[in-house]
Amino acid sequence: MLDVAGQIAYEHWTRVRQLFADLVLAADVGVVDVAWLKKESKSRELEYQIEARNQERDVLEQEFKEVLRELGQEDANP
Repeated sequence: MLDVAGQIAYEHWTRVRQLFADLVLAADVGVVDVAWLKKESKSRELEYQIEARNQERDVLEQEFKEVLRELGQEDANP
């Protein structure tokens, strides 16, 4: 009888240990998921800023070309 109780206790202990390990692993994966989402958010923000900077640069280049045309220096290349 004691062997049976010991075996049952051991099986339950092993099962609880595995469930705990699965829980810890799930938490670690959750941390990775959160970190990945933060990285993606920062990447999108960076892409937006680069696109805005490129648009601003294009506008400035067009305005500079317009100024050159007004000064009669159309052939000058900046």
